[in-house]
Amino acid sequence: APFFPDVPAAAWYAPYISFVTRWGIADGYLDGTFRPEASISRAELLKLLCAYFDPESVSAAPFSDIPQGHWAAEIIAWAAEQGWVSGYPDGTFRPEQTVSRAEAVKMINRALGRADAMGTQSPFPDVPLSHWACGAIRAATSPS
Repeated sequence: APFFPDVPAAAWYAPYISFVTRWGIADGYLDGTFRPEASISRAELLKLLCAYFDPESVSAAPFSDIPQGHWAAEIIAWAAEQGWVSGYPDGTFRPEQTVSRAEAVKMINRALGRADAMGTQSPFPDVPLSHWACGAIRAATSPS
């Protein structure tokens, strides 16, 4: 397993990092670190999700802020074709923006083919029924 100077061998997450690096699901940064406590960007989450699939080549990402040559352009384009991501109303994807928990749940649900769950109650007191990701959060937290 790759060694990262910022991943202590006794850390609770060390075996998980070893697993994902061994199987090519995730890798470290160019400076040799893994940054286990860092936030993850929208593009980085898609890279992790796509590692479980076999993305095919696509022409270009359908978002105005993803230039050809961007390190995640093909992954983002493929995920958009699969319906996992739709970007923001202004036509951007914002690949380097930190992914919110709600955005992560929505992306993961879509990648797994899990539809939003309808209901009359919110799954959490801080997620009102009017929240754009309420159905996705409900689906991700339901036992079925």
